[in-house]
Amino acid sequence: MKRVYLLRHAKAKKDIPDLPDIERPLLKRGRADAEQMGLCLKQRGVSFDRVLCSPALRARETVTILLPFVHFSLRSVEYVDALYLASGEEIENILSTLKEGDTVLVCGHNPAIEDLAARWAGKSLEKFRTCGCFYARFSIEQWDQLPSNSPMEWEYFDTESS
Repeated sequence: MKRVYLLRHAKAKKDIPDLPDIERPLLKRGRADAEQMGLCLKQRGVSFDRVLCSPALRARETVTILLPFVHFSLRSVEYVDALYLASGEEIENILSTLKEGDTVLVCGHNPAIEDLAARWAGKSLEKFRTCGCFYARFSIEQWDQLPSNSPMEWEYFDTESS
């Protein structure tokens, strides 16, 4: 059994002159939402074996804020450069190369996070908010079986709905 949590980073500042997009920080609201998502995951009893995160500052800050609320066996976040500009298919390909871990958090960006979630759900999701999370459980033993399988169950939740 493999579990994936696809997390869209929390609300970040818009374009800031002379600051590269990859270095945009979270807004105060984004920080509060990340903390709220951490509490939500804690209430759900979520535990991660691995955390894969985009190197963008807004994704790094989101993960840094929410991780203290949940059990994370490694306590070492893996920053994956490819997640910054990845498509949904590329995120799935990254997951399919994993050799360890049963429950993985992926923190990245739209439209990729939403596209992959919609593909796994088999339908468009109405609104995938910043700091929204999509959970999927797969009946597979190895990550390389992921691309040819649909989730046994899935759920979308965010800080406004939980």
